[in-house]
Amino acid sequence: FARLALRHGYTIIPVATVGTEDSFEVVADFPLSNVLRLGGLIPAPKSKKVAGNAFMEGSTLPVLLPKVGELQKVYFKIGNPIRARPRSSTDLDDGLTERPVDPDINLRMPSVEQVVALRDEVRDAVEREVNWLLEFRDSDPGRFIRTPSL
Repeated sequence: FARLALRHGYTIIPVATVGTEDSFEVVADFPLSNVLRLGGLIPAPKSKKVAGNAFMEGSTLPVLLPKVGELQKVYFKIGNPIRARPRSSTDLDDGLTERPVDPDINLRMPSVEQVVALRDEVRDAVEREVNWLLEFRDSDPGRFIRTPSL
C-alpha cells in the first residue's frame, strides 16, 4: 500500500476500531483452502502471490457467533489524513536517477526507505488511534449493552 500511495500521491486515512474482537466468539475454523481447492483435487499454489491466501494450504475462515449475553459497543475512529507525495522523475534531489521510471505517468519508483517510512508513519497513526479508543472505551459508562431477559 505504501509503495502505491507514494507512487501515485494517494492520501491514506488511518482508521481504527476497538470492540469487534470482544463481540464475537470463534466456534470453529472452517477449512477454507480445502473447500476452495475441492478437497485437495486442485493443488495448492506454491506462492500466495499467485492465488492469494485463501488457496494456500491450511487457510481457514473462522466461524463466529455473537456473544449474546455480553454485547458491547464497537468503537471507530478516523485519524488525520496522511498525504503520500510521489517523486517525479524530474525531481533529482536525492540523486537516485537509476530507479525505473514509468513512462506513462512519469513517476519514479519510491525508494525502500520512503516506503518503509510511510508504512511506519501509518502504523504509528493507527496505533495512536487504537490506544485512544481503548482509553475511551474503558471510561465509557455505556460500553455494555443491556439485553432484556427472556
